[in-house]
Amino acid sequence: MSRTLATWLLTLAAFAAANGIEANGIEIEWPGKFYNPQPLAGDLVLPMPCGGAMVFRPVATQTQLRLDDQRVELGTVSAELGYSEHPRAAHIAGSFSAQGALMPNIYWLGKYEVTEMQWNAVTHSSACLSVNMHGRLPISRINWFDAVQFAHRYTAWLYAHSLDAIPREEGQAGFIRLPTEVEWEYAARGGNAVSGEAFKQRTFPMAGGMQRYVWFDHPARGQRQPAGLLKPNPLGLFDILGNVEEIVLEPYRLHKVIRLHGQAGGFITKGGHFFTTGSAIRSAYRREYAPFNQQQGNPTRVATIGARMAIGNITITSRAILARIKAQWHLQPRSSSR
Repeated sequence: MSRTLATWLLTLAAFAAANGIEANGIEIEWPGKFYNPQPLAGDLVLPMPCGGAMVFRPVATQTQLRLDDQRVELGTVSAELGYSEHPRAAHIAGSFSAQGALMPNIYWLGKYEVTEMQWNAVTHSSACLSVNMHGRLPISRINWFDAVQFAHRYTAWLYAHSLDAIPREEGQAGFIRLPTEVEWEYAARGGNAVSGEAFKQRTFPMAGGMQRYVWFDHPARGQRQPAGLLKPNPLGLFDILGNVEEIVLEPYRLHKVIRLHGQAGGFITKGGHFFTTGSAIRSAYRREYAPFNQQQGNPTRVATIGARMAIGNITITSRAILARIKAQWHLQPRSSSR
């Protein structure tokens, strides 16, 4: 993309956000500062109930064939946390084709953490609440069940009211869900927007210091901060580290050096939060929570836990794709042993 075109797209996005009309032609009633305070070229804006919106960023992976996936190394070297965060190989692939691509090579991840306004728009859409700056705070005190239900209800609303706005692959519309842990950490590290060496560091590159990118214990002053006030990571994701820790899709597993352990545990949160010290902020941060509070008998809800949504899709989106998958599978290397 030329610098002139990129500048034009950014200007258009900023104008659209300021005037309540998005570049894709979908009218949004909320002022831009409440759902996209820092517009960027490439933003995907999906409408929400109550005249709201949620913004997603494309995350590119290095894949060319349908059965390709990209090998990445996650985790961090730590004698104390080796049981949970030891470096491990993982694989990632996108669900959607970027413009001009022949195969799925991107996935979509929420540009900001889900805010209180967005949460209420989906969960209380029959009685829309007023728009105010407090609503820009990331939602907290939620658990895995809440987040999955939110994704379910938001997808159902989109399918009923704005199906054409959802990204498609081979004609199949995507759906809102929690990101997987690999999707989350790959994006938090900067994905393909950073060098291989930078990808392996504890955090993505932070010019000018961590306080310009992350709400951790000292600058956050022990409380949540409105979404989008600081600088984004190299993929245009805001507050991906700090502010509130973010729930991912799959259950927690211990680490056995070369692979994850077989026992599936509680739910995982990533990224740290507003009480996490600066020295503890890292892309590999992962914490396990019990789904239920056994003293109270209720689902676990903690003041530091929030969420960020992703857009996924089914794998076999058409008969043509299935035929292509079968053909490529037969070309895969085979083990010499049965």
